[in-house]
Amino acid sequence: MRTKLLAGLLAASLPMAATAVPIHGEFTGTVWSVGATGTTVPGDIAPGATVTGSFQFENTGQAPYLQFGDGLNISYYTSYSTGSFFSLSIGSQLWVAQGVAIDVRNDSPNLQDDYLSFGYSTDITNYYDPAFPADTSFPGATPDMNRRGFGISLFDTANPWDLVTSQELPGSASDIDLTSINYMNGSISAGTQSLEQSYYIYFSVNSVTLRDNPTAVPEPGTLGLLAAGLLALGMCSRRARAPRQA
Repeated sequence: MRTKLLAGLLAASLPMAATAVPIHGEFTGTVWSVGATGTTVPGDIAPGATVTGSFQFENTGQAPYLQFGDGLNISYYTSYSTGSFFSLSIGSQLWVAQGVAIDVRNDSPNLQDDYLSFGYSTDITNYYDPAFPADTSFPGATPDMNRRGFGISLFDTANPWDLVTSQELPGSASDIDLTSINYMNGSISAGTQSLEQSYYIYFSVNSVTLRDNPTAVPEPGTLGLLAAGLLALGMCSRRARAPRQA
């Protein structure tokens, strides 16, 4: 009992890295339009098919890779820290990326809305952030179809606009007012540079939920200290249990 108590106190006393709070989202939708040129839509997906998806992103203080004011009031961010992902499925078809692009528009007088989008696009890697990871699953896309993307968009077009409070990347699910959304949609598309081969899938978004998914990781330098301390406690425990010689 004493050993367990000391082990718990030792672990609790070690410094922890700042707690990261990724935002985890889930959504459902319904396909309303599909089309293709020089290829076919994967899985024979047709209007009326059910869409499900999930994503996770993290605010680590990253700066936007692109930003506009002057009435547009929009900032573009990426999240590809460990645990970031975007996954979307329709039937047996699965689209997956290990990074998320987040667009944040706040109080735009030009476009008369607040706006958030979550998704994936090869344009980010090609033009803005070479480190943004490639997709790991993209049905129906040949190697030549290097213009690929998928995601969802959320709009608050009823003034006053309350979906977000600034152009900053949200740091918590509580920074996003889902009750203010009055329009949501999503899309998947892939094509060659000339678009001689391409397909698209458009869908309405029926529901979205967001929640904080907190994690806490010990600082790397403390892991060795924790291991050494637990080893020492184990040795003490063994000595205490060893029979004494008469």
